[in-house]
Amino acid sequence: MNIDRFLEIEKKYNLYSIDVNGINFWIYFRQKLWNFQICAQKLEMTSATKIDRSISVFIRRCRYYLNTKIYKNIDILFLNHSRRIKSGRYYDCMYTEEISSRYSSTGTLEDAFQQVHFAPNRTANLMFTDNIWINSVAYTKLFKIFSKRKYNEFYKKIKEQIEPAIKEIESFYSWEADIDKIVLECLNIVLRVTYARGKYFKVLKKINPKMIVEVVNYSFSRMIVNEYAHMYGIPVVELQHGIIYSEHAAYNFASGFDIKQYPDKIFLYSDFWKDQMRPPIPEKNLISVGFPFFEKSIKKYSNIKRDDNRITILFISQWTIGEQLSELAVELSNALPKDGYRIIYKLHPSEYGDWKEKYKKLDESNVEVIHDNEYSIYKYFAESDIQIGVYSTAIYEGLGFDLLTLIMMIGHYDTMEPLVNAGYAQYFDSCDDVLDVLKHYDKDKKTNAVFPLWKTNALNNITEEINKVLISSEGNADED
Repeated sequence: MNIDRFLEIEKKYNLYSIDVNGINFWIYFRQKLWNFQICAQKLEMTSATKIDRSISVFIRRCRYYLNTKIYKNIDILFLNHSRRIKSGRYYDCMYTEEISSRYSSTGTLEDAFQQVHFAPNRTANLMFTDNIWINSVAYTKLFKIFSKRKYNEFYKKIKEQIEPAIKEIESFYSWEADIDKIVLECLNIVLRVTYARGKYFKVLKKINPKMIVEVVNYSFSRMIVNEYAHMYGIPVVELQHGIIYSEHAAYNFASGFDIKQYPDKIFLYSDFWKDQMRPPIPEKNLISVGFPFFEKSIKKYSNIKRDDNRITILFISQWTIGEQLSELAVELSNALPKDGYRIIYKLHPSEYGDWKEKYKKLDESNVEVIHDNEYSIYKYFAESDIQIGVYSTAIYEGLGFDLLTLIMMIGHYDTMEPLVNAGYAQYFDSCDDVLDVLKHYDKDKKTNAVFPLWKTNALNNITEEINKVLISSEGNADED
């Protein structure tokens, strides 16, 4: 999937600047449209997993709703990744926890992950945003009922602004667009962000941060926070949290636009990733720092001994391609002798809730399924010899453990082309292809993947760069 024409159409119709009710809804919507509608339809990727909506989760969510404490006058505000991982007895954000612990004046705003927050945690000055987002849903529903005229007016404005562009995108990509559904999605964004933005702005005024460090710049909450920061001159840094590839809409924009919902700087794993992106910020603001959690995990699990008697194959799943990948794992398990092979299937956290329902063959098989966060994926890397996946960031991380890497040609597999072209991974189509690889596999042969993916000394690099931003921010404040 080539995103170039999509960007050209965005520029042609000035989509980055259109708004309804003061909300640049296209900026909030574009990544979802490209990744989960256009690409998903063309690449035949599956729909999202179900979210647990049980009574127990509802009661727990109400408790989060009541957590409205706001910490004031903080130097650095972190917007973490709420999909925490277990580290000892605590659940940590692998991207922000260690960095925030180096500073005395920090706070963290956390959205829910699939309606929950992981505990116990050790995050200082943790603030939940559940009340904002739950209320935004209620506001949207009530607006539709009690402000029908305005609702219909918004609908008409959105449709007028995007329909010509959607038709051109539909024609070029041979994609079947449901224009009414798309307009309703954009209208829902307008209403939810209208409510949430007002609440976030009040919260941010109280917190009064000197700088902001975030993960996942393309989530609604980040874009709202970035708008506020843009208005008040607060520097925003994003930490790379996954694969950046040349067709990733969140990191590729048409040139010549200032996007107020975007961070000022992006801290990257290494220079390698710069060639995969066209963000709406200067290249000098793409700064290579490394990934502290990756470095720490390599050291922590490097002493785990692999099974000398069996070859261990690790499947790395994602909800978009889980059906096909899980079926391959079962097929491979049935084709290989149990005494010679161990097959591990590591589910993505978003698949934990309903995997037995979605992947019935996997549930009934002899494959060892990892369906919780009890142990880090790095533990399984250390125990494995071969990794099989499609386009997960974890595949890159697995190279740090000298894993033979096989990429199944389904879904968005093309995002791994730089890795394959460099000779550190190989594509395959079927179970027979994997069996053929195994016939020639040498367990003692190392991949020697000396690949420029991870800059070393990451934690020090990041703190040095953050300190530079803080000093600059304080200097600007003194001038004011």
